[in-house]
Amino acid sequence: MNERDLLLEIGTEEIPSRFVAWAREELASLARQEFASAHLKFRDVGVYGTPRRLALFVRGVAINQEDLVQEHKGPAWAQSFDVYGHPTNAGRGFAKSRGVPVESLEKRVVEGVPYAFVLTRIEGRPTAALLPELLDRLLRRIVFPKNMYWDDPGTRFARPIRWLLCLWDDEVIPLTFAGCVADRFTSGHRFLGQKRVEVPSVRAYMDLLYDNYVIVDQDKRRERMTGAIAALEKEIDGKADLTPALVEENLDLVEYPVPFFGTFEDRFLDMPPEVLTTTMAVHQRYFPVHNGQGKLLPLFVGVSNNRATSMAVVREGNERVLRARLSDAAFFWAEDQKRPLASRVEEL
Repeated sequence: MNERDLLLEIGTEEIPSRFVAWAREELASLARQEFASAHLKFRDVGVYGTPRRLALFVRGVAINQEDLVQEHKGPAWAQSFDVYGHPTNAGRGFAKSRGVPVESLEKRVVEGVPYAFVLTRIEGRPTAALLPELLDRLLRRIVFPKNMYWDDPGTRFARPIRWLLCLWDDEVIPLTFAGCVADRFTSGHRFLGQKRVEVPSVRAYMDLLYDNYVIVDQDKRRERMTGAIAALEKEIDGKADLTPALVEENLDLVEYPVPFFGTFEDRFLDMPPEVLTTTMAVHQRYFPVHNGQGKLLPLFVGVSNNRATSMAVVREGNERVLRARLSDAAFFWAEDQKRPLASRVEEL
């Protein structure tokens, strides 16, 4: 077998959702750069992420680095060899400086002029020997828009790193970063999964985490979330406002999405819809719900990261929080209406 798959999982404290999608793209871009500069061939790069982990997959990596051919340009060919093809002092001196016999010099034409060249072939090293340094360099290149520093003052990341998993098919790659030594263990969902999960090979990784309530693949996580919301829409006879930005934000807040719906008092509908939707979407990351005519309903859809024994308890807790938010909004809306807008012109 001339190729293998590489998996690097970076386990962290919860990364803010606004950084997760950015980190996936950045890690993929940096990985492609590092593997290309190391002359390591690969089929494709995939990066998956949740609030607690970033997983880099580099599939179909060659088990050996490509052989390198270095070209060293010398004097012009006419200066290196006379008209009879005998080497001159210049030719012999160039060959000696490169540690090769003068007979090994090759003629290469550069911009119409023949020159003497020495070609040096460097045999590629085993990929496994290159990966520890390559991956360390890769991790140090990730600079988030906002970073944290902890035990090692030279280490920075969005949140503290708590574990590293690094597998070359079924072998552990010796890698140490941020005080963590890479092994074959990951962690399941914080509340629903096992704290320590052994991963025998790269291929087993996704399934093992799914069994521990972690959907690492963001596309599959999105499918599960939106599918569950669609089922709720039938139950409540309404349509959730699934704006793309809010969908992505909720997606990167959870490892195992469990959508639920809640209600609020009809009296809050006396406020403009913009006030309610802003309170729900911006402050609480809930999806507002409309009827078939586009009218706002006293309902919302939220996404929990925990499948509780009783989701009614989760719903009631979120309803309490939203009720307080909407009560504040109602107070300020009533206060604002006590003065006409024209009376505020001078204050501006």
